[in-house]
Amino acid sequence: MDFFVSEIFTTAKGKLKEEIVNWGYQPCKEDYYKVLCSADVAVSTAIHEFFGVAMLEAVHCGCYPLVPSRLVYPEIFPKTYLYNTPAQLAKKLRNFCKFPHLVRLHTLEVNPVDYSWDRLKGGYRELLHAE
Repeated sequence: MDFFVSEIFTTAKGKLKEEIVNWGYQPCKEDYYKVLCSADVAVSTAIHEFFGVAMLEAVHCGCYPLVPSRLVYPEIFPKTYLYNTPAQLAKKLRNFCKFPHLVRLHTLEVNPVDYSWDRLKGGYRELLHAE
């Protein structure tokens, strides 16, 4: 599979190759969840997103989410997890690298169960059966 790869990712991979534990697409769902469960922080730099499923999966696995203050993210995530500029994102990540306990001991303020099918299906059924 060939995907468009931004130059910044190629540069980052080259500079950080000794530090990278996992990179890119995971061949099966179990591997994907293992990667998420081994991480402390999940970052989204999305410029196109409908629901934020990947970040909710990361939160479900215990990751501290850092998401842009745009798209669907402000509807799901409290301000604690939002950033407005690349500089703000870099500052938060730098701080977490210096003080990893800040994320490892943090109690997440987002409950991904609130967005699960079990929780939402009643509302969808009600909406779809409304006259």
